[in-house]
Amino acid sequence: PLLDVTKEELLLYLKEKDISYCVDRTNEDVRYQRNRIRHRIIPELETINPNVVNTVVRLGNSVREDVILISQLTDT
Repeated sequence: PLLDVTKEELLLYLKEKDISYCVDRTNEDVRYQRNRIRHRIIPELETINPNVVNTVVRLGNSVREDVILISQLTDT
């Protein structure tokens, strides 16, 4: 849900709202797929396309809109 929000933006928001920030100790553990993607795959992809995260987020949004449209068209 926060894929298109940078860590810096999130930290600033928390500071403005006086909300404490905590780190889940599993976030650095690359045994978890999400962390391998975040710590290994995304940095490698960013060497090819520095805007890869935004590109993937836009693609996901586009697919979501397509699914909604297809669902609406096939329900009628």
